[in-house]
Amino acid sequence: MSKVLDEIVADLISFDPEFAKIEKDIRVLAQKMLVAKPHSEIDASFKKRLKNELLARAAQLKSMPSKSSFNPFKMQKFFYSLAGAAVALAVLFGVQNFNRVIPSSDSVAKFTVQSVAPRAFGSLAAGTGAVPATGRGGGGGAMTADSKIAPDLETYKYVYRGTLNLPSGEVEVLRRVKNSAATASLANSLAKFDFGLLDMSALQNVQVQNYNIVEDRDFGYAAFVNFEDGSVSLNQNSLKWPNPYLNCTAPDCYESLRLGRADMLSDAQILAAADELISQFKVNLKNYGAPEIIYDWQSELARFTGAESDFYFPESASVIYPLQVENKFVYNSSGDKEGLSVNVDQRSGRATNLYGLATQDYESSKYAAVTDEALFRKFLERGGLWWGGYLSEGANVVEIELGQPEQILLKYWNYANGASEELILPALRFPVISQNPNIYQKSVVVPLVAEILEQQDSIQPPILFREDVAVPVEAPKNEAVKNESEPSNTEGSNSKTLR
Repeated sequence: MSKVLDEIVADLISFDPEFAKIEKDIRVLAQKMLVAKPHSEIDASFKKRLKNELLARAAQLKSMPSKSSFNPFKMQKFFYSLAGAAVALAVLFGVQNFNRVIPSSDSVAKFTVQSVAPRAFGSLAAGTGAVPATGRGGGGGAMTADSKIAPDLETYKYVYRGTLNLPSGEVEVLRRVKNSAATASLANSLAKFDFGLLDMSALQNVQVQNYNIVEDRDFGYAAFVNFEDGSVSLNQNSLKWPNPYLNCTAPDCYESLRLGRADMLSDAQILAAADELISQFKVNLKNYGAPEIIYDWQSELARFTGAESDFYFPESASVIYPLQVENKFVYNSSGDKEGLSVNVDQRSGRATNLYGLATQDYESSKYAAVTDEALFRKFLERGGLWWGGYLSEGANVVEIELGQPEQILLKYWNYANGASEELILPALRFPVISQNPNIYQKSVVVPLVAEILEQQDSIQPPILFREDVAVPVEAPKNEAVKNESEPSNTEGSNSKTLR
């Protein structure tokens, strides 16, 4: 037994040299564990179980203040909001490796920018995710002279009558850094851990991509950690939250459980619930602004033309803590603020999830600014980078007035070589000032990077046809004509489809 103990202790020390400092305590712990299993057969399986149990207990032992200044129960790491997750990783992979790959909360929360060479990110128009709309509904055919556009179709043209002050020269583009290489040490430690099921040490050049941790309690959460892009999110552990629709099998049951005006939380209650989750998990809000409710059911109800009993009152409310980069808010292509989002359940008054929390390390590179005012206004008139309406000859065009713009930062995803890059671009944001019941778009955003507009300008706009009008379509060679009556599914479309 003494020989077995020597082998196990030696293995543990080779796994983590720090264990040598507490070798005496490990031996005492091992002897107690052996005494607790006096009749176990000392075979290879027993040695594996003992080693694994001892490894976990030894890591806990090393973390005690009397043995080390390291204390995973008090340290606020990358998941400092999830102390249990920090302990689990420290126990499983060894404290030294854990320290090496998981940065402190202060360093994670810090916003950093490193300047790199001009156009260091390559082409920003190589693959923006946009799909050209050809023929009818992107079916692959080409329009002919006999194609008929719906004569009573209403489309929208966004108009800004003021002077544009476009930048000259170059503009700064930021790219968020995703450093997955730092997980190699953690992955190598995992590969050494013996589960008794397969030899993970056979894996080569390993990295950890992500992992989940789930709370086993009422109203518990599930934490998802993505090492590849440096983000963490919380969601409901759905098995531990009440589900009022769980036993519904008929439409009447669902209808009877629909929420009404009296069930809606006040703004103060929604914000308080979101702040409670932020406080509970000690989320660092250093780079985020004051919370805002981003879904206003009152304004939606005011536009609703039916009976209030037919209105869908939302099951949850959304709150955003807007991201700030160099003291400027970041927006998406729809003109809404980007940032850390929290949803609040209207029934329980509790926050159900949190997402959008990520490291804020960036590289900065210079790109040519757009100087072609005609090209810029072309995107402005169509409602932004993505088509806000179908601009087609013969349709009834309604002008939508835009107000004075402000320069903002735009989050933009560039897809190239099968991967996505998260960019932050300078852009102009124009508020919609026309009162039109068919327009839900609150603003128009156009980026100030020349090559993005030039590439998007080459994409054919979507065209909408009446369903009761025959539209001849010329089929490409070796390809049958597709019978499609729906328009292409274009992001942000505000035009009305005629039925």
